[in-house]
Order: sequence, then C-alpha cells, then structure tokens
Amino acid sequence: MCDDKRDTRRLVFFGESMTFLEIQDAVMDSLNLTSDDARERVKNTINRKYREVQSSVRMDLTRRTTVSGQTASGVSTMVVSGAKIFDVYDKDNLKTTLGQVSLTQLRNMDAPQEVVGIPYIWAEANRVAESTTIELFPQPTAANWLYFDVLDNATDLSDDADEPTFPADFHDILVEAARYEELRKMDKMMPLAQESFGRFKERMSDLRYFLAKSAYLKQKTYDSYADYGLSAKIWPYANMG
Repeated sequence: MCDDKRDTRRLVFFGESMTFLEIQDAVMDSLNLTSDDARERVKNTINRKYREVQSSVRMDLTRRTTVSGQTASGVSTMVVSGAKIFDVYDKDNLKTTLGQVSLTQLRNMDAPQEVVGIPYIWAEANRVAESTTIELFPQPTAANWLYFDVLDNATDLSDDADEPTFPADFHDILVEAARYEELRKMDKMMPLAQESFGRFKERMSDLRYFLAKSAYLKQKTYDSYADYGLSAKIWPYANMG
C-alpha cells in the first residue's frame, strides 16, 4: 500500500533535469515501493509512457534531427533512417530543398526512369518501422550528398544516467504518468490515481504550449516547385520580408 500523505511534488524539483534513476526513485518513494520486481515494473511503465509522450501531438521538436546520405549513380532510390522525413535538401549543388511529390506524380513524369541529372524532386516509396525509402527525380548520375530533416526513431531510457529528450522543466511528466499506472492497480487508490493523471495531462498541455509558442516566428508561403517550372501557383508576397 502507498502512504497517501506523500506526494511526488515534494520529491521532484521542477526545472531540474531528472535521470532515469531519479524518475524511478521519485515514483517508488512516493508510493513506498521497495522490491526489485516493483522497480522493474516501474522502469517498464516509465518507458511505455516515455514513448507515449515522444509520439504525442506537437512533440516532434524533441525528436527532430538531421541525417545525411549519398546518392549513387544509376540508382534512383535511397533508404533514410527515421520515423518520418520532413525535408530533403541539397546544400552542395542546388543549395535548396527538394520538392516533394507523390509517387504517382513522379511516375507520370518519368516512368521509364530515363531522365538523369541532379535530383530536385523526391517521393516516398515505402515506409517501414524505422526508415523510409524515397525515390528521386531525375535519376542521379553521381554520388552527391543529400541531407534530411527527420523525426528520429523513438528511444527508451535504459542507463540510470539517461535523461528524457524533452525540456528538463517537464521531466516530472513521467513521474506523474508512472504514479498513475501504479496507483490505479491499488485498492482504494483511484482518487489519487485520477489526481496524478490530471497532473500528467495538465503538464503535457504545458509542454506542448512551451514547444509551440514563439514571439518571433514569421511564416510565409513558399512554392518550391515554381523554381523548376512545375507549379502554376504564384505567391504575390513571397519576396516580402
């Protein structure tokens, strides 16, 4: 049984990063859990909730990264590691992003794959658990570097010193999430479980807002296909600062 007078808010220092071990200890201490079996269960729960947080809405910034790869002469496909591709760009030759089209559009442009040159268009051909195969147009004739802004594959916390990838101010989210899962299994603890769940949802909302807000971001519409004569769209304000 847990001591309902104890509260994880007394055990977590908001604004400070927490390691995997510290998150475990905060959960176990608040619930008077001491056994090795309980610790293993809490570790698994933390990681399950960590993946839930990583994959939730507006959390892509915490997993965004850049990977690179070389094209091969005569090969129009590339395999890119990551859960999702946001952008493909060529900073050596074209010095801009490549336009994205559907695979059907790409096929309509050059089904026999007879056009060769420096790729300036790409399409998703296949997506599996941890990578995406893309197809390029035109077919490369040399080994050139391309760079990819991707959503990195979700990870688990494994070593005691590992820290969650999202901002330290919100590491307590995992404490509340794991407390909820433990409390709801205990007799007569559903009110406390619901309290922890409420704090978890509130803190998740705070985190999404924290990642989304910007006092300076200025967005404008840009049609990258127009550079290559592939779009009839004209954005009259595209060149305004």
